Amino acid sequence: MARSKNTPSFTELTHQVVRESPEPLPFSEILQRVHAIAPITTRNPKGTIRSAISQSRLIVATGDGRYGWKPRLITGSVLRLTLSESDLAGRAVEFDDDLRDALWPSFFANQKRSDRSPVGVRLPGGGTTQLPLDFLGIGCWGTTGSPEFWTWFKTLKTTPGDHLIFRVLDGEARLHSVEFQPRAAREEAAIAERNQAIVQAALTFLRSRRNGAPLWDITSHLLATGQYWHPIPPDPISEIWTPEVWMPVMEDREPYGKWMLTGGSSTVSSLIGRLFKRAAQM
Repeated sequence: MARSKNTPSFTELTHQVVRESPEPLPFSEILQRVHAIAPITTRNPKGTIRSAISQSRLIVATGDGRYGWKPRLITGSVLRLTLSESDLAGRAVEFDDDLRDALWPSFFANQKRSDRSPVGVRLPGGGTTQLPLDFLGIGCWGTTGSPEFWTWFKTLKTTPGDHLIFRVLDGEARLHSVEFQPRAAREEAAIAERNQAIVQAALTFLRSRRNGAPLWDITSHLLATGQYWHPIPPDPISEIWTPEVWMPVMEDREPYGKWMLTGGSSTVSSLIGRLFKRAAQM
């Protein structure tokens, strides 16, 4: 039966309740607050609200039985970008999946809620510029930067393997900062510890999902649960979330035969190769 024009959208109300709450809320509280705004008259009120939450890319679980507004939860996250030779050419900088998710948290949201417009980035020494999100090729996203960004970038003595460090200053205001860190300044022991923490958190999440999880769900979970709040950021997700790490978890699961972007686009060919090898042995 078609929904009447006067029937409230419980999906919209669910988003409103979570967005307006300064703190994450348990499911029961979200249900209660939505019902207080407009009585939930569907056949299964709990199912209606659970569906609204599960289908949202902006309402995320915080790992403690509560749900919060993703742009607010990711504030304070610190992420590392490893510069490649192509980045140093001065035409575009490619983002890893975790960094793109932090800068554009609504990337995978539906058209109504997705916002891929430029974000504010504070540069060292003062001044804020706007960085656009650009499609750089199949599976690749990054930024073509801005005049202010490239003016600053060209003052750096960069080599491949150096880093840019991005901080989410205010996820809701879409304000961030960037700084340069040469590879020689890496705190290897601390970064190795951070890498291990990220991997373990990702594996725990992957194991909790009966059908596995694509990379965009994994990075969203890591950001929403504060895994990037540490002042020393881990290496980019593609450098540490490799097939050797996640493949053993997926080998005996049904989705292994499906297209699962669990390790980034660069590992899809590896996964497909393993699948064909397994099929040939059957």
